[in-house]
Amino acid sequence: MGWIQCEKVKWLQNNNPEVLGLVYKLTPTEEKVRKLKKVRDLWQDIMEVQEIRDVFTGQPVKKKKYDIDHFIPWSFVMNDELWNLMPMDASLNSSKSNRLPKWNPFFQNFAQNQYLMYQIIYDDMGIYKS
Repeated sequence: MGWIQCEKVKWLQNNNPEVLGLVYKLTPTEEKVRKLKKVRDLWQDIMEVQEIRDVFTGQPVKKKKYDIDHFIPWSFVMNDELWNLMPMDASLNSSKSNRLPKWNPFFQNFAQNQYLMYQIIYDDMGIYKS
C-alpha cells in the first residue's frame, strides 16, 4: 500500500508541477508539529535590539502584540522555514488570509526585515541559539 501511495504522489506531482508541496497537501498535518514558538522568541529577542516594522502597515511591530506569519502563505509552500516567517500585527493576521501578497511595496519591507534578522543573528549568535 505504501508503494502504491508513493507512486500516486509521484504521478500527481509530475502532472501538476505548478502545485508546490503536493505530498504535504495529501496528508493531514498535525498542528503540534507546526509550533512557531522558537521563531517568535527569536523575533522577540531581535526586537529588543532593533525596531522591526510591520511589512504591510509600515508601523513598528509592538512587542508581545504580534503574530508570526508566513509572507508566502503556508498553503503555497507548506513549510515553516525561517526565511518565510515574519512578525506582523496580530489584528491583521486573520485578514491577510491565504492570498499571496502584492510584490510592491510589500516585498521590499519583508526583505528589509529578513536582512535585519540575519544581520543581528550574524552579529550575536547567542540570539539564534536561545
